Amino acid sequence: MDSILRYLAEAYFHQDWRYDHSTSKSLMESFVKCETEDTVHELYSCLLALRETDNLPQSFINDIGGSFRPESEGMSSYQWIDMSLSLLLSDNDESTNKLG
Repeated sequence: MDSILRYLAEAYFHQDWRYDHSTSKSLMESFVKCETEDTVHELYSCLLALRETDNLPQSFINDIGGSFRPESEGMSSYQWIDMSLSLLLSDNDESTNKLG
């Protein structure tokens, strides 16, 4: 997997992430606020490519060092990626608006 995804897993989806965030959506919103525009864009590109993977397991974040399974929030891996892409894209839209 891409290094940006490993970074997300290890830095954000660490063992105690639920002490800071009640949901993965809240965590991803924090990622968007805390990281640079380039980092957000890099994760967006990575998740977009991952979205094309056949049979993506629920454990894909755990498998690279994180502590999260989308099914714990009632989502498939693909639904979680779609939710995350939407959040990352909304940040890109806001950045574009700020620059325009």
